Amino acid sequence: MASSTLDAILKKYTAAGDDTKDKVLGAAFTVVNQEGILYSGSAGRIDFADDARSWDADTFTYVASLTKLITSTAVMQLVERGLVGLDDDMRAVVPQLARMQILRGFDGDEQPILEDNTTPITLRYVERG
Repeated sequence: MASSTLDAILKKYTAAGDDTKDKVLGAAFTVVNQEGILYSGSAGRIDFADDARSWDADTFTYVASLTKLITSTAVMQLVERGLVGLDDDMRAVVPQLARMQILRGFDGDEQPILEDNTTPITLRYVERG
């Protein structure tokens, strides 16, 4: 896919001037392979104001729960490669999970009531959460 095509996609879906309907304010993305960066582009602006600064590759943005998407993608790549299974107990893979306790509530003195986790922690369970 040519850089001009990717630039056109960015411009089509990002805000420009008064044209903000069904568009994101700004976006940036980079395409890479084993050899390095194939494409890096950005479009749009950082604010609703028409004279707002342009969105660029260095624009800081709050990504909130986007880390879940990235983590899920990475985990599913491990599953796809056969390195872990959806029903494998992750306590064997990440030993710290085996030591974690479950908070069941608080006692009369407001002290935590903790118990050991005896149930397998699987990717299938975590992914649906």
